[in-house]
Amino acid sequence: MLMGLVSCLFANMTGLLAFLEEGSISDLPQFYHALLIWLSIIFFAVLFWVRIKFQVDLRYSSLKRYIYFIGHILAVGILFYGAHLGAKIAERI
Repeated sequence: MLMGLVSCLFANMTGLLAFLEEGSISDLPQFYHALLIWLSIIFFAVLFWVRIKFQVDLRYSSLKRYIYFIGHILAVGILFYGAHLGAKIAERI
């Protein structure tokens, strides 16, 4: 999970650098798919913190485990959707 957080950060930074090679800072509002990826990175960081902080509670409560699992599904879905929008903007799809 930590490696996923680190790879998301570096993937977003390299995408931003590639965007700024062709555009300018005033074009950043068009880089809205990156906002979805930043949102998923923050969401993954919160889930990582919850996993470390409340590990005992997740082990014994099935309701909390299911909520945590649904949070992961939502974060991965947001990440994939943001990557899909980035590929469409780059005209690779």
